[in-house]
Amino acid sequence: MSILYKLSPIKDTINEVPKEGLIAKAISRGILDVDELAKEIAKGTSFHESEVIALISVLAEEVESKLHDGYTVRLGELGTFFVSAQSRMVQEETEIRSQSVKVKRITYKPSRALSNRMKTASFERTG
Repeated sequence: MSILYKLSPIKDTINEVPKEGLIAKAISRGILDVDELAKEIAKGTSFHESEVIALISVLAEEVESKLHDGYTVRLGELGTFFVSAQSRMVQEETEIRSQSVKVKRITYKPSRALSNRMKTASFERTG
């Protein structure tokens, strides 16, 4: 199966002479939830679908727990999760307390191997 895409108009207004054209945008075939993913995983293994769902649930809880503890979590060839912090700007270290620092985002970075394999994905135009 291939990734669907459609062509969308775009205007380049950054350059002195604006350009118009078309760019490809990936189109999702839909959302695959944990139940559907577990069913697909179970087909190719000796695990039952409910076991896969339980493992995914435990994995999600453990990743969250380790992120709360300040760890970066690497999930093999899937990739790495880490937390970015944010705070207000200060001039002196004493002007900020740990209660003022917040989670800005949780970032996912795919592994190099996954990124390289995805470069070979095929695309199919829709619409």
